[in-house]
Amino acid sequence: MSGEKALRITRRISLDKCFMVQAQGHAEGLWCMWNSSIWQINVLEHSTQFIHLKIQENVSPWYCTMVYASPHSQGRIALWRDLIRLANLVDGPWMLMGDFNAVLFNHERSRGRGTSVLRGDNAFRNCINQCQLVDLGFNGAPFTWRRGNLFERLDRALASYDWRVLFPEALISYFNPLKSDHCPILLRLRPDQPMRHSRRPFRFEAAWLTHEDFPNIIQNGWNAKDNWIQRIGHTKKILMDWNKSSFGNVFYAKQRLLRRLNGIARELFLGPNHFFGETLVQAMV
Repeated sequence: MSGEKALRITRRISLDKCFMVQAQGHAEGLWCMWNSSIWQINVLEHSTQFIHLKIQENVSPWYCTMVYASPHSQGRIALWRDLIRLANLVDGPWMLMGDFNAVLFNHERSRGRGTSVLRGDNAFRNCINQCQLVDLGFNGAPFTWRRGNLFERLDRALASYDWRVLFPEALISYFNPLKSDHCPILLRLRPDQPMRHSRRPFRFEAAWLTHEDFPNIIQNGWNAKDNWIQRIGHTKKILMDWNKSSFGNVFYAKQRLLRRLNGIARELFLGPNHFFGETLVQAMV
């Protein structure tokens, strides 16, 4: 996705800063978006496979590289060279995150692949070793990508040792892929700190239209006041109260459904080895 269509989507996301690498046809393309009131970020360098950033946080700046590697091993050679070059340029803590389209260890793939894929994995390992990076681990399903019976952990976060010292509690989580073939990644730098929740603005929920009482709620709320401003405010309050008391609060219901979907996705992304192992344990018992 690129061009004006991509710009229209970014305008709908409530983040005021955006840097885009345009997609080439149906391949690649990277978006980096952030809230400038929280993050002071400078884009230092980019290519079709990465965006390299410098993040100023308090008095300790650090570097972040967002990666979307080519699905072809030959196409990734340029990326590995760039990452090795960046490793020699960064003068502080460094973290990399994204889709590397290769695995570090054999257990990160549920079944064998061709020799060209294995050579691509070896090139990835050599790059990580030369850059002196460590894997940050994860919470969630062990695989982040699935196609048929093939499961792989293609998405991850890597960091230098001094970045790990700077953020010792940093935590990576994988979530339900929903309509994508990749799991989304969430990085929390300080997971022990409570997340800040801003007050959510009023949003009309399409699910309300499916409830038989909705027309009466609107009619009663709108007719209870005289002028336009009062009617809007009163109707909004009536809908919010009704959503909590009668409709069942679609927001909490949505979160419960997403948690259940995450659990289902975890079972699916555990792959065939998990189910074989579970069956074997049951047979032994």
